[in-house]
Amino acid sequence: MKKLLSTLSLLLLILIILTACSPKPLPEKFDEGKVKSSAENIITLFSNEEYEKITNDFIREDLKAALTADVLSGAKSKIMPNAGNLVEFSNSSIVAQKDKAGNDFVAAVVVAKYKDQTVTYTLSFDENMKLIGFYLK
Repeated sequence: MKKLLSTLSLLLLILIILTACSPKPLPEKFDEGKVKSSAENIITLFSNEEYEKITNDFIREDLKAALTADVLSGAKSKIMPNAGNLVEFSNSSIVAQKDKAGNDFVAAVVVAKYKDQTVTYTLSFDENMKLIGFYLK
């Protein structure tokens, strides 16, 4: 009986931990497929050095002065100067977040394999699917 009770307690603890660690569902205003597609499109443009297209079409208006084509080019030169051509997207994850003001946004974490390097991108989008964050490592 003591062993059974101990086993049940352990299972309950595992269930609580798994429930607490499961990701929050995306708010209704976001479509996971569209977020993933947009992130992969932007990464492809970045890989092809089409920085102007990214800044003109995808970045939220109030961030365009900070996230310029020169900034994107500099990031690529610094982080992945000899990565080679983009080969494939190997993994991705989309998570819901809230900013300091309580507004919803999503972050797409995408692993991209290049000929000579693997790069992890984190792209954040507001509810209008405009880019509000662009990080790579």
